Amino acid sequence: FVTNKWGYLLFRILSNGIHHTSWLAFVVYSLEVLGPSKRALSGATTHICYGVGYMLTSVFGFYFPDWRDFTFTIALSHFITLVVTPFFPESPSFLYARNRSKEGREFLQKFSDRTNKSLDGKFLDELEAEINEKNSSGDKKEEVKNLTILDLFSHRLLAKNAMIVAFGFFSAVLSYYGMSFNVSSLSGDLYLNNSINGFMEIISYIVVMTLMEYCGRRWCSGGLMFFGG
Repeated sequence: FVTNKWGYLLFRILSNGIHHTSWLAFVVYSLEVLGPSKRALSGATTHICYGVGYMLTSVFGFYFPDWRDFTFTIALSHFITLVVTPFFPESPSFLYARNRSKEGREFLQKFSDRTNKSLDGKFLDELEAEINEKNSSGDKKEEVKNLTILDLFSHRLLAKNAMIVAFGFFSAVLSYYGMSFNVSSLSGDLYLNNSINGFMEIISYIVVMTLMEYCGRRWCSGGLMFFGG
């Protein structure tokens, strides 16, 4: 409904900011509730969902070719999150970190029941006792500090790694969207080409999911970026 480019730009920034915040929470939550041995699978699966959404934009674009109708339809599709959010248990790690042990135990028990696993009450008692001891110990208790992005540059090694990751992400995203937005210049049908792009992305996540188990994160990320470049 925006009638000028500046209003559109403002809402576009707000929309993308909200989307990326939600995406971070989604990925972290998916990794957090699983053990280390399943994190490659979980991380890749969350991105496969993105690839499916990528392919669906061809469907929306075909039936709603006008950019206003297309944007409005995409926005409406996000309302499904309001429906499914109440069915997601809260993060047990978050609850325990906030000294909400009773709720944390309840959600851990729910995870246990839904996965048909037995969770020993004695183990939870020992876990909560250890957490409470760390939180209440005068010797170990540290001052709580709210960290900001500036803290990434408070240590030389941390700053170096942050810059490498930032540069790598910038390069990958620039190439990614450059090829995505350039799909209209390819021969053949626009919507089919866009769907193929999305499908190839899903295939790439499956490949990464497999390689992560054998090569690890560093070689997998660096090697594929070198190969792609």
